Amino acid sequence: MLPLSVAGLSPALAAQSNSLYDQTGISSGGLSTFNQLQSQQQDINALRGQIEELKHQLQEQKELSQKRYMDLEQRLSNADSQSASTSNQASSNEDSDPISTAARQGSSTAATGNDGAQQAYQDAFSNVQSRKFDEAIDAFEKFTASYPESNLNANAYYWLGESYAAKSQLSKSAGAFQTVLDKYSNSSKVPDAMYRLGLVEARLGNGSKAMALLKQVVSDYPNSGAATKSQNFIDQMR
Repeated sequence: MLPLSVAGLSPALAAQSNSLYDQTGISSGGLSTFNQLQSQQQDINALRGQIEELKHQLQEQKELSQKRYMDLEQRLSNADSQSASTSNQASSNEDSDPISTAARQGSSTAATGNDGAQQAYQDAFSNVQSRKFDEAIDAFEKFTASYPESNLNANAYYWLGESYAAKSQLSKSAGAFQTVLDKYSNSSKVPDAMYRLGLVEARLGNGSKAMALLKQVVSDYPNSGAATKSQNFIDQMR
């Protein structure tokens, strides 16, 4: 059989062809609009795919940044540990805590009511020294609740931050360090708390906030050990 051209369609076949549009309810103009909508939908799907890909790449970059900060923090911590090992370890532990320093200098508490706070604090801190961080968290939480007016609260919140960080409870760690900065701005623990908060923010993926905190330590407390550590961290990141 020979192929039929469109022009050669019989009236019956032409009518049948036209009836297809009628059956589907799509006119020639409607079909054009339908095709445009289909094309737009394909473009939208393509854009959605690109957005998902960009989100995936952003997440990968965030995770890579977190890993870099954590690796750098570990290297600096190891360097600090090696440096500390050259001195008497017991003395180093005492110097890190005001209670031990006060005891070594023969200081005493004037008010008898503070004796219980001192003992509770020392018991909590001993858990940090033993790396019993769950017990330390529980003890320091109870300490801050039981002795809200104690002059040791800045230190208690600092060690809470350290203990939470050791357990990778980073949001709680950041909150504890931030409490030191907000409520105890005159404490000697502020530079260390700001430095540690910077490291925690880095681990949370907040790189710009982390760098701002570390730079603030260097600027506001240039003669502190925390400033030296902060500058080392900044230099390594560069």
